[in-house]
Amino acid sequence: MMKNLKTLILGLLIGAAIAFPLGTNYGRGDSLLSNPFRDRSLQEKAKSQVKGIADKARAKLHEVTKPQ
Repeated sequence: MMKNLKTLILGLLIGAAIAFPLGTNYGRGDSLLSNPFRDRSLQEKAKSQVKGIADKARAKLHEVTKPQ
């Protein structure tokens, strides 16, 4: 029983250590194997935020102008 519990805890720790950087890169829209701890420049941050706002505005515009 204790061996199974130790194996489970070890598996959870290793899984979290692998999933954290992959999830960070996925959330940023970067490639999965890029460095998740690098500092992004102000230009990159602004570009990604403007892209997100433009995508939302485009979707809203399509929704409003959709023929009925």
